[in-house]
Amino acid sequence: MQKYGIKVTRGYVKRLVKEICEGVGVTRESLGIFAGVRAELYFSGTWTSVSFDNVKSLADKGTDIIFIEKEGISEVLTEWADKYGLAMVNTRGHLTEYGKDLMNAAKISGAHVVIMTDYDATGVKIASESPTDMPWIGANDSMLKYFNIDRETVKIDSETNANKDYVKFLVQKGLHKDGRRDERFKEVDTGFLDKERVELDAILAKVGDEKFFGYVTDMLQELYPTRDYNRAIEIPYDSIHARHEDSITTITERVAHILNAESDKISDDLASTTGFVNVKEKTKEIQERLKQVLNANPYYKDFADKLNGLIESHPFFSDSS
Repeated sequence: MQKYGIKVTRGYVKRLVKEICEGVGVTRESLGIFAGVRAELYFSGTWTSVSFDNVKSLADKGTDIIFIEKEGISEVLTEWADKYGLAMVNTRGHLTEYGKDLMNAAKISGAHVVIMTDYDATGVKIASESPTDMPWIGANDSMLKYFNIDRETVKIDSETNANKDYVKFLVQKGLHKDGRRDERFKEVDTGFLDKERVELDAILAKVGDEKFFGYVTDMLQELYPTRDYNRAIEIPYDSIHARHEDSITTITERVAHILNAESDKISDDLASTTGFVNVKEKTKEIQERLKQVLNANPYYKDFADKLNGLIESHPFFSDSS
């Protein structure tokens, strides 16, 4: 390549691969070419690598999905995400094709989706790679103002010129270089980013994980006042009818039939929840609500009493059987 006057750099190879993939209509990931480790989604105690095969299923996880550039940030916030039924995605730098697909699929499926990156040229560039209607909630001056933090106290030197020209164009014009309008970054201080930057980690270290996540939920609440908690709470049929829930399928089916009307009401309530709820506490509340419906049904009560009596008296259930 050198003899043809082509300087072979990492950037040149990346652009060449991108142009070839776009030309033949495939993604880099589908050919096994990854810029780094794949993005991972966290929900309800489980981390899952984002791939072509699971984008649609992962898009259904959580009432809200928070895309976060920094891997360590989301790992610290898992306790709070579990509490409110939120999902988080480690982008681990620039978004993969599947990461972008997940953003779009999540929005279509009804999730509330936002992105968080460092306050530097690279972070702004990463955020700008998301759909143009996807809110960027920090780190930025709005986030610093929320915590009453002077950015001079958390800034560090910028060590690269990567993406700075692109970001300046984006901020000044409100446009991407391909012509897409994007005004999410009009308040970005490009003069500051020329020499300094602010990392999400520095803000987290200064305010602590609980307050940091409080900012996230406050921003989500402001952007999206209601959310569909059917995405985070499974109506617990099997756990609310005595000790025979796993033994006879027909009992479970009959119980579900008795609870259908009430469970539909619960589902409707969850689908338009104002603010945030504690998922564990809400699940307990639903269990009690469904138990009351069952206990009010005379046929269920009569059957349950007789079945319990049979279990207690039948030899099959005795220690000697």
